[in-house]
Amino acid sequence: MLDSLTFCQENKGLLMHSWCLMSNHIHLLASSSLYDLSGTLRDFKKFTGKKIINAIINSDHESRKEWTIKIFDNAGAGNSRNKDYQFWRQDNQPKEC
Repeated sequence: MLDSLTFCQENKGLLMHSWCLMSNHIHLLASSSLYDLSGTLRDFKKFTGKKIINAIINSDHESRKEWTIKIFDNAGAGNSRNKDYQFWRQDNQPKEC
């Protein structure tokens, strides 16, 4: 997660003003200097979602593997914009500061 945020800072103009990484979500106080922020967040979510899903699938130690993958699969099936799994919510719930 942090490597992906760093990549976005270095390559996509993401300006991180504050952040809080929690066990099941992330809060960002951010802006963008190069691209539109929503495009940067879209790319971030697409990349990290795929990486996390693959990490769960390929893990030999994740005891809840089948349960979590089924949840992501069901969420993806309910959304025509997905091919397989849905990890992140589609909206960003932005708030102006």
